[in-house]
Amino acid sequence: RLVELPANGIPPDLSRQTWLPGEERTLFLIRHGESMFNQFTRSPAKFMFQALKKDHALTHLGAKQAEELRGRIEQAAAAGEPAASALRASRIVLVSPLLRAVQTAVLALQPLLASGASVSLVKEARERRSSPFSRDCAGRVSGAAIVARAQRKLRKQGLDDAATFADGIDFSSVAGKWWTKWKDNAFEMEERLAAVLGCFLAAQGDVVLVGHSFFFRELLASLEFEPTALEAGFDPRERIISNCGVLEVRMVPGEVMPRVTRVRPMFDTHLVGSQLPPRGPRAPREGSGARARTAQ
Repeated sequence: RLVELPANGIPPDLSRQTWLPGEERTLFLIRHGESMFNQFTRSPAKFMFQALKKDHALTHLGAKQAEELRGRIEQAAAAGEPAASALRASRIVLVSPLLRAVQTAVLALQPLLASGASVSLVKEARERRSSPFSRDCAGRVSGAAIVARAQRKLRKQGLDDAATFADGIDFSSVAGKWWTKWKDNAFEMEERLAAVLGCFLAAQGDVVLVGHSFFFRELLASLEFEPTALEAGFDPRERIISNCGVLEVRMVPGEVMPRVTRVRPMFDTHLVGSQLPPRGPRAPREGSGARARTAQ
């Protein structure tokens, strides 16, 4: 199970207590399948009504993408592909509580759920809400109702068998209101990134994180990269990854935060959209332990 983290993120010296120097661990990032809002962004006039709704579900295509990803993970793991085998063997799965991420986790990671992996909804892993109009980043329900809603949506799409795998999801961290009413400011985002990284550090092994494109971009941009970590022409800090894309992110302990040694796209994951502006440094706020340690 995950350790209890303080409100301001990573406990002091946690990485040095649980992570040996030079020991490499992997964080697997899985973006959700196509959502109703993704559909709207491609055809605004046709799907305008979707922009008015909160917390969108997967489309039928998105559900199919997640099911296909499950098959690809199983096939590659059975063939002995190291990264796929490590993903398949992971015992800690962190999931954004937004519906599209929960559905994706249930569909794509059924073998992990069936084998007893710890699967937890983590409120800090939700997508970044950039404005009050980003209603796809606002939740509708909390606690057990999140899982129940995901199960209803899956059954509505004829995926009754898959829905049963959601029963073991831990929703204790999202018992109350877990979304931002207006938008995430820079300081709140720093706290969220620190909390998710704290979960990774505390897990003492490889971790799977099912979530969102812009949150992943922020997470990666907050870390230190070794010069050879990225493949030529592939930088997920500049553009977002495709729906149901998977990144293998290998890290070793750093002085304060983990240091990325390799980022590798898996299962034909590619970058989409236009290049994003660089993520600039953010000044630490007085009294924030996680940022204060980062600034030292």
